[in-house]
Amino acid sequence: MLAGDTLRAAADLGISMIAVTLMHRQGYFSQSLDASGWQHEDPIPWNIERYCHELPIRTDVTIEGRYVQLRAWKYEVTGCGRHVIPVLLLDTDLDENSDWDRTLTNNLYGGDSHYRLCQEVVLGVGGVRVLRALGYNDVARFHMNEGHAALLGLELLDESAKSSDRSPLTPKMCKRFAVAAFSRLILRFLRGMTGSQLIKSSVRFLDLISLIITKCFAVPAN
Repeated sequence: MLAGDTLRAAADLGISMIAVTLMHRQGYFSQSLDASGWQHEDPIPWNIERYCHELPIRTDVTIEGRYVQLRAWKYEVTGCGRHVIPVLLLDTDLDENSDWDRTLTNNLYGGDSHYRLCQEVVLGVGGVRVLRALGYNDVARFHMNEGHAALLGLELLDESAKSSDRSPLTPKMCKRFAVAAFSRLILRFLRGMTGSQLIKSSVRFLDLISLIITKCFAVPAN
């Protein structure tokens, strides 16, 4: 709700913005209570093509040494003054991916911590790559809502490491810093999960965590 309200307000105000999220094919559900008072959820299918249209670009991310293909769908939020903010929904449900990888964008809160981390790679790393594939190379600031996009900072640092002409951008996360998304990971696990060139360097793990927190999660004093 918070992210949706933010986009609606930005559209009403005419702010230049683009949003990136996951295509939650099973993101809607009905709730019911049983005789004991326990809550149960039943998925509600929704027609993606009715609300979104598929974009012609493809990109990929590396998860545990394998390439996972991504596509993007576009939804438009229109403000009261007809200003439009595009919303990109990342989707791994492609024939090129394994059966398990195809489910990575199905649910917002589904599976275990391993499933969640794979989603973070898709959204954080894949989100930046989709933006670049669509020509968004001059984004002034990234805002991360919750911890799902935490690895966005790693991808921006990776971009900087590959290009001496570009310094890392500074994302601002104003809801929760999600430092725990990094603190529980070990260097070898991140290497295998993301395939990041930055992770493959000789940077010590603690130095890397410090760098990410300093460069990516600092909120300006003003």
